[in-house]
Amino acid sequence: MLKFIEQFLRVNGSEMPYVVERRPVRYPRLEFKTGKLLVVLPKSWGDESSLLERKTGWVSRKHEEIQKAIEKVRNMVGHDRGLLIFGDCFNILDAKSLKVGFLIKSESS
Repeated sequence: MLKFIEQFLRVNGSEMPYVVERRPVRYPRLEFKTGKLLVVLPKSWGDESSLLERKTGWVSRKHEEIQKAIEKVRNMVGHDRGLLIFGDCFNILDAKSLKVGFLIKSESS
């Protein structure tokens, strides 16, 4: 069983949570998953701090972009316009986690 320890990165004066995951990959990468930064490293890679230090600008820009998108959705819902998905309007009840599920039915069922 894999155990992930949440760590924190200081970006723009605030603490941002991140998790390090080691995989059989060739190159390291950074991903945002459910509002948290995921640092994917090759198994042979050392400490993640040098990568995070080099990519702080990218992390900051992406985090700001995601926060603006979340705020835009909150504002849309706040004005009773909802969120248009496949032609139907949906309201988000809890925009903190932004997890959305769908059940798409075909016309024949």
